[in-house]
Amino acid sequence: MTGWESRVDCVTAACADELWTVPGIGEISVPAAVLIRPDGHAAWATNGPDDGLTDALSTWFGPACLTT
Repeated sequence: MTGWESRVDCVTAACADELWTVPGIGEISVPAAVLIRPDGHAAWATNGPDDGLTDALSTWFGPACLTT
């Protein structure tokens, strides 16, 4: 998450459930990582690599601020 530290909080949590019920989709495996938008909706989720995370962070929180 390099570049978004000043705008995005990283929180580690655990869920006792193995499945979530998602309206319109049904049951899904609990994701390993979720990016929650400022309005409380999930913007991105994964059980594997972080493909797409940079795009989601840029969309919802602006471009990364990289300092040298």
